[in-house]
Order: sequence, then structure tokens, then C-alpha cells
Amino acid sequence: IDFTSRMLGPPVDLTPSVEEAHKLAETAGADGVAFLAHHPAAAVPSNESLDDKLASTKMTQVYAQVARKMRSVAGFFLLDTSANDENAPAAASGQLGDGPFICRIENGVEPRCFPKVLNFDASELQAWIESNNMPTVSQLSSHNFYKIGRKGRPLCIAVVADHDNSQMDLAKQALTKYAVSGDPKIREKYYYGIINGKQWKRFLEQFNVAPNKLPQVFALSVTKKTYWQNATYALNVDDFLRDIERGIISSRKAGKGGVEGFFEQVLGLILDFAPYSFIGILLLLLLVVIGIVRFLTPGKDLRPPYPRKNDDGKQQQQQDEKEETKARDETKKDK
Repeated sequence: IDFTSRMLGPPVDLTPSVEEAHKLAETAGADGVAFLAHHPAAAVPSNESLDDKLASTKMTQVYAQVARKMRSVAGFFLLDTSANDENAPAAASGQLGDGPFICRIENGVEPRCFPKVLNFDASELQAWIESNNMPTVSQLSSHNFYKIGRKGRPLCIAVVADHDNSQMDLAKQALTKYAVSGDPKIREKYYYGIINGKQWKRFLEQFNVAPNKLPQVFALSVTKKTYWQNATYALNVDDFLRDIERGIISSRKAGKGGVEGFFEQVLGLILDFAPYSFIGILLLLLLVVIGIVRFLTPGKDLRPPYPRKNDDGKQQQQQDEKEETKARDETKKDK
């Protein structure tokens, strides 16, 4: 299900099983992440339309409303009510059931379910989906780094050597294990990702991450521009984040000094306030262009004098002759 199909098709797709939803999520969601809803009260004959199923309960109505708003960034599915109850994912309590539920699904990871399914509004559900609409462990790149970093949580990043598949596998296993089964009071404070230490070498220098000390994890708050780093922990995510919580690993200010650091800070501010910052830059450029044009255009007082037309010269000559004649007449009278 590509982007065009999601935008032109229904906001919610019907699926007969969780397994099928996982397969569709690989193309419909964000890196294999999607959202699945089910409500037993929506159990209607299988030949009834999807719209009727979504309109049958308050929960599915709100779910469809949010799906319409967010279909461009997430995949939404409704479990076919004719499917067996065993297809229903475990709720937050860990019990199997026939719903109602709205769950985040991802291959290889336990479903994460919305805590409110009986009494909630669209804004609450949308906020929860925005917070959970990313894989458990992201492959960080220039396309998604700032997007994930500005979602409100610090990033726990594993840095691996370039093209080292063994380090990549170990890093993903370590991060996934902690993100799923680590201390819930700590793990929920972070998003998790893996980054290529060679491609991002210059960027990582400001966090004291040396290419000869990989793999290692460090934590970074993109919005606050602070980081926590200690290479001796390697991929020991559990101890690393626990010692941050205890204050054993202190935070440090990120960023470079000098001209390069100044331009990086300016770029960060522009990205922080986008798209309004882009509008401001365009307006500033427009004012500069207008100022240059006005400066190069001469004013009225700088325009060169233009010669009078011939008609104006004749009129002036006639006026002078009249004044001379009048003066002679007055002289005769005086005599």
C-alpha cells in the first residue's frame, strides 16, 4: 500500500488477521509500524461495508476520524469481526481477548495498546499515535533524524562501524531488548536508533564519539542540545541509561565552537521554527532586493534637466517683447 493508495483509498483498511496486518504494515506504516483496531460490538455480517463497521461504535468512529487526518504518515487497519478471537493481540494487561482495543503493531515486537478505549476523544488518540508511530529501533539518517529527535524524547543512539553487519545486529538486539523489556520507568523516556559512525563522523565529533571506539551508545536531546556519553559502556544499554538516571553520567552541552558552531546553531534554529523560519527568510531576501532596487533607481531630484520644447521658447520670447514694449510706453508718458 503506497502513499498514493493511502491518500486516495479509505483511511482504514480491513484485515482478516493480525498476521495479515503485519504484512500490510511493511508497506503501509512507518518502517513496519501500523495501528490495528477491533471492537466486538462491530460484529456485523461480513457482507456489510467497511464504513458501516467503522460507524457502528463510538471507538471505531473516533479511530476513523484520526485515521483520516493521519493517513499520510501512518497505516490504519480494522480487524475483520468475522475473524477468530485468537487473532486479537494482547492488550496492555497481557490477556487475549476480543477487544475492544487499538494497538500499535510491529513485527518481532509485542503489541502496544492505547490505554483508553471506552472514553476518549480524537485529540488523545492522535497524540498517542504520534508518539508511537515509529519503529522500536530506527535506522537514523538525514531523512528522519530531526523528525524523530523533535518528538519530545531524547534519543538513545547506538553508533556502529561502517558496513559492519555484526555490529549492526548486536546494536539492534541490544536496543530492541531494552526498549521492550528494560526498566519501564526509564525506557519510556527515550526513542532508539542506530547510526553509521563513518557517514556521520564529523557530526559525532561534537559528542565525543571516536571512530576507534565503536560500537557504543550515547544519548542525545535534540531539542535541548545536550548529550550523555561514555564509551566504556559499549552496547550495555541497561547500565548506561540507568547511570544517566542516577546522575553518574552527567549531561554535556552539544555543539561546536567558532564559525562552524555558529552556523550549526543558526541552522538548528531555522529547523526548529520551520516552516515559519523559511517564510521569514524569504521576506528578508525580498526586502533586501527591494532595498537594492530603490538604491539603484535615481530619485526625482537626481533626474537630469530636460530641454524645453520649441513652443515654450516662442511663448517666452513673446512675453519678453510685451514687457519691453510696456516699459517703453511708460517711459514716454513720464517724459
